[in-house]
Amino acid sequence: MFPEYELLAVKQKWAALAFQAFPRPWKRGGNWTSDEAVRLNALVAEFTAASEHICERCGDAGTLRETRPIELVLCGAWDRTAACRRVLLQAAAKGL
Repeated sequence: MFPEYELLAVKQKWAALAFQAFPRPWKRGGNWTSDEAVRLNALVAEFTAASEHICERCGDAGTLRETRPIELVLCGAWDRTAACRRVLLQAAAKGL
């Protein structure tokens, strides 16, 4: 769809995929059409929306987990794993 796209950033923001790109490399004096920009933005929006329901650790169905310093979308198995690890780290910090 965009074989020459220019990737600017891929990151997580508010527990969702944040992907920033140009339809093709930026050039002074002429770039992409507004139709290309609209199509790319629609594609990015589709994957951003999907990422809000996919576990970022394994790819299974997930939900937003807001019980930690960083919001994450995790499935139940990874949420339990993270919770167990958090309890162990807190116990270790207290010298238990």
